[in-house]
This record gives sequence, C-alpha cells and structure tokens, in this order.
Amino acid sequence: MLQTILSFLAAILALLFMITVHEFGHYLAGKKLGFSIEEFAVGFGPKLFSRRRKSGELFSLRLIPLGGYCAFAGEDADAEDPRAFNNQKPWKRLIVQFAGAFTNFVVSLLLVILLFLLGGIYFPSVGQVLPDADLSGGATSDLREGDLLVEINGNFLYLNGDLATQLSRIGEDEPFSVRIIRDGRSMTLEGLTKRAYVTLDEEGEIVWQTDENGDFVLDENGEKIPVTGFGLGILQSSGIGRLGFFESIGRAFIYAFRLGWAILGVLGQLITGALGLSAVGGPVTTIAMTAEIARTGFRNFMEIVCLLGVNLAVFNLLPIPALDGSRMIFTTIEWIRGKPVKRSVEAAIHTVGLLALFAFVIVADVYQFFV
Repeated sequence: MLQTILSFLAAILALLFMITVHEFGHYLAGKKLGFSIEEFAVGFGPKLFSRRRKSGELFSLRLIPLGGYCAFAGEDADAEDPRAFNNQKPWKRLIVQFAGAFTNFVVSLLLVILLFLLGGIYFPSVGQVLPDADLSGGATSDLREGDLLVEINGNFLYLNGDLATQLSRIGEDEPFSVRIIRDGRSMTLEGLTKRAYVTLDEEGEIVWQTDENGDFVLDENGEKIPVTGFGLGILQSSGIGRLGFFESIGRAFIYAFRLGWAILGVLGQLITGALGLSAVGGPVTTIAMTAEIARTGFRNFMEIVCLLGVNLAVFNLLPIPALDGSRMIFTTIEWIRGKPVKRSVEAAIHTVGLLALFAFVIVADVYQFFV
C-alpha cells in the first residue's frame, strides 16, 4: 500500500516537474527579453504560499499540483505598458512562446544523457535463439541468448520497433552485419542472412499448423507441419548495456529526437483515425501509467519522465487553440500583416480551444476508466 502511494506521489511530482520546467522556459525567455511578468505559479487553484519580488513578480505555490503558468502582463488584451506581452516585437514573442517546449526538450535530453552515461542503455536482446524450421538439429544463428543488439548494417536500434524495421529492408539472401554486446564486450557479427525458424508458444512448445477445423496439417509423410517465420530467428527481449562516453551522448541526442518523431507519428494516427481513443489519456491516465512504471524501478521511472518532457514539448507546439503552437501562428500572422488579428477574436478562439481540450482529456480519462 505504501509503495502504491509513493508511486502515485512520484508520478504527480514528475508531471508537475515537467510542467514547471515548461513554464520556467517561458519565464526565463520573457525575463531576458524585458517582458512584464505578473505571476509565476506552480500548480493551480487556491494559493498555498506566495511571495512578491521587488520587481513586482508574484511567485506562488497553488493547491492542485497538476499544472502551472507564467502570466505575462497584457497577454490576452491590449495594454499601455510598453513591456506588456502584446506590445513586444513579434520575434520576441515567438521566442517566448517557443521557449517552454524548447526547455522541456533540453531538460529531457539532459536526463537521457545522464541515464545513458550512469545507468546504461536499453537494447533489444536475444531472449532465445529459435530452432531452424527443418527441425534437423537446432538453430544455426551466430547469435546467442543474452546478446544485446546495438545496430544492424551500421544502423542503430533506438526504439522497440527498430529491429523489425531494419530487418524488413534486407533481402532474403542478402548478407548483413549485427553489432552486439556480449558479456560486456562490443563485437560485430558479419555475413548473417535471414533464415526460416520454428514458431514457439509461450511455454516454448512448437506451434503446429492447423486447418479451419482445428486439425493438424500433415505433410506427404504424415508429419505435422510447424508454423514458421523468416528473419533473425530469435525471441526478442531487452537488456541494459554500456557504450563509450561520446557514443552514449550521440545516441542520447538521436534517441530524444526519435522519441519526439514517434510522438508526432502517434498524434498523426489519432488524427487520421488509425488509432482510437483507447490509445490516449488525460492527466489522470498519465499519472496512473507513470505510477505503475515507477513501481518497476527508478531507471524505468526516469525513462518515463523523459518521455513526459518530450511529449509536452511536441504537444504544446501543435497548432491547437490555447496551445503555444496556435499562439505562435497568430504572432506570425501579425508579423506578416503588420497588424494583429483582433485581440478579442484571438482570445475567444483560445478560450474555446482550452475548453475543448479540457473536455477531450476528461473524456479520454473517463474512457480509459471503463475500457
């Protein structure tokens, strides 16, 4: 019970941390560029604690730890103060609007670098080498159980689907190389080719072909025919290995960008309908998922914190009303036209967008509860 409570607290703090990082990015950029800032809040709802600086900025800690904001003077309306948000030059406003997502990404990247350097890197690994399909004497692969798969034909494996993607680009009889880590040592296996292998079930037993009636399919000799696959011939698992200092840092950069690209891909699938509502969730679902992962260990928890940061960076740059991406579009339009869209119209669009966004995440959370 205590572990569950601590896991949920850690998840809430992780989400609050990344939201605070996002808002601090806006604050820092606005401060450096001379914007008038009214309040920097951690959380939202009633104030628990507040302190006003000599410059007039209010720093507050609020009751509900699921958000935060950096409130600029004159952000949603015209104001006489020359330091007000909408009185600043468009290029300055674009920097401030972009700074939140940028800071999220930078902090996530730094966390990934630390994870890779101190805790090692997750790689796909060989859980089991599967027997050859002819059943004549076992597997012929040069891979061994426990090998960590680093790259194929010089292409690094970063995300879970990368192994299948790289293998799909290789012809049936085309030789390829696999860089592995075996017993802590990096080595490259050359001249491998795809092979036919037997499919095993969860108990490690051979899966035999059956017909529509559930009867075994037999060959001309009356022997059962196994279900076979064609490829590397392994049951894929995962494991942690280490690379050199500079290679780990380089891999961290690409990994962070790949995460962002993968998140964009998921969002694209949601828009096109390729993924349903069951694939998304609001803050409650996010906290529950993060808490569940936190119970599996600190390393996995830090991985999900990095993912939260990249996710916030990508999501906030989408051209959805009320998000930074939409605000940047209005600022760009003003820069091109030489005059802004009517402030009341822009404010109404952002308000409707914010309400729609709240409604969507609530529906997503409720849907997750019932599926």
